[in-house]
Amino acid sequence: MDYVLITGLMICIAVMSGMLVRERNQSARKAEKLAEAEMRALTYQSLLDELPDMVMILNAQGQVIHLSNELGFIADALDPDVVIEGDRETTVRAQFFPELCDGDRIDTSAMVPFWDNDTIEVPFADIAQPKQFRRIGKWILPTDSSEHCFAISIIDVTQQESELASLRRAVNVDYLTGLFSRRALVDHFEDSEHAPGDCLLLIDLDHFKGINDSYGHSVGDDILKMVGQVLAENMGRGGVAARLGGEEFALLRGFRSDEDALAFAEVIRTAIEDTAVKSESHHVKVTASIGIRPLDENETLDDALFQADRALQEAKQRGRNTCVIADAVFLEGLRTNGDLITSFEIEEGLRADEFYYALQPIWNVDRQVVEGFEALLRWNRPDGLQISPAKFALAYTQICRQPEFFDQAKALRREVIYDLTAEPGAYVSFNVDVETLSMRDAADVIADWFDNDFVINDRQIVLEISEASMSQRANWNKVIEEIQILRKFGYRIALDDFGREASNLLRFAEFPTDIIKVDKELTAGAGLQTNRAKTRTLNAIASLARSLGIDIVIEGVETYRQARTLRNMQMVKQQGYLHCKPMRVEEINALQHLGLDISHPLPPEIRDDLMIRKLRA
Repeated sequence: MDYVLITGLMICIAVMSGMLVRERNQSARKAEKLAEAEMRALTYQSLLDELPDMVMILNAQGQVIHLSNELGFIADALDPDVVIEGDRETTVRAQFFPELCDGDRIDTSAMVPFWDNDTIEVPFADIAQPKQFRRIGKWILPTDSSEHCFAISIIDVTQQESELASLRRAVNVDYLTGLFSRRALVDHFEDSEHAPGDCLLLIDLDHFKGINDSYGHSVGDDILKMVGQVLAENMGRGGVAARLGGEEFALLRGFRSDEDALAFAEVIRTAIEDTAVKSESHHVKVTASIGIRPLDENETLDDALFQADRALQEAKQRGRNTCVIADAVFLEGLRTNGDLITSFEIEEGLRADEFYYALQPIWNVDRQVVEGFEALLRWNRPDGLQISPAKFALAYTQICRQPEFFDQAKALRREVIYDLTAEPGAYVSFNVDVETLSMRDAADVIADWFDNDFVINDRQIVLEISEASMSQRANWNKVIEEIQILRKFGYRIALDDFGREASNLLRFAEFPTDIIKVDKELTAGAGLQTNRAKTRTLNAIASLARSLGIDIVIEGVETYRQARTLRNMQMVKQQGYLHCKPMRVEEINALQHLGLDISHPLPPEIRDDLMIRKLRA
């Protein structure tokens, strides 16, 4: 019995001893963890204090549990009027978080993970302007706590905001005149609601290039400044004046009526005309042409500028130094003449399949064969209005770069080639504008028009580039580079309308071309006694082209005399209404004879060229 009791007592003592040992071990581990946590806290706090950043830590209740030293130093440097002596935390809460400050805490429920680029101004001692700070905050869960904290970094962005403001001014203000820039005008126009009577004035200085060339760019700059001053002094309350670029300006403001707007434009025009700028030896004056567009309620700036520019061009045609208003009567006249085509109309025409290519043959009068066809874009409008391609072709090309219309334009080109059954093997040429050739990877883009095929349906593709477009501002090294790539792809290049612009020998030498198409203005005088100079010029061009191995095509052949004279000058590849007018592909396919046989003198039964043209039609 004693043995059993003793054994039980020993077991109890062993159990209790084990429990005491476990308790001691647990207490030791807790002490170690507490010491580690305190060490981490001290290390964390020391790390924050050593950082050059301004950091504040809040607990879940929004109470400040730590301020970094840098933030404390900043608090001490604030304007004395806002500093709470001896209480950095309250000072920081009040100045850096005024919208969230709630007594001795910050309202964490109103916080977001990040402030969206907002800044706050805080006044400082000995600094005239407040500094600007950005606040970035995020909830965190420390490893030694189950309670979330909110860590906030406060960044001084005063210099950054100042530089950004300078950049905005540089973008929005024209450096020379102090007026709005084009960008600022666009932003203002888009942000404003147009009231009845609002008008856009488009102002262009007459013969400004001649002033720069004659008196130098410094005088030209002084004139631009003078015009800027005239506009600034006269634009009135609520008005906006901008320099769009070069010598072109715009002014936007409200008027009581169209007559009032026209009278105001006359004031501007007269003020510019009457103000002289002094050069070293002259008083230089300039005049201005002005187009005025009364704005519709929902009119876009692009449409307003387009219509104001039409009025401006009319002012130029009337002799310059005058004002023209694009009112309802003026615009109706433009519509009647097809001079007011909008991008919207072209897009709608594309959706309705109103565009097609007409073909006009290039006829070899010696071999009596068709060498090729020029594909000429046409618009079959439902209203029956006949519009010259020159008035819509560029806008059409720009619109067809959009994904919605790109494949449609490509299909239209391929369709006319595959549908053409007349004159197998004759090439087909398409016009390409310089703007497209100036684009990045232009050769690849143009090749994609034809699915990278330079021969389609056994017909060589020729790309025509108008010499008239060479007056456009373009990177000509880039244009020539892209043309050379297209030739390597296998496309032939034709220089169209040669002789219309400032043709020169360098164009023959430098421009990579296979064909030269002489403009109809030179052709018009061929064979006439009164135009021997044009005939000699044509002869010289043809001789030079042949010596360089370049084919020559004569455009605008409309009379029998022209055709015979050009043939005698060995210009046998001809294009014009005498041989065939542009026709739809199905009409071309139906014709038995496309060109006129001029190998013999004029038949006696055909008395004049008018009868020939009627027969050809």
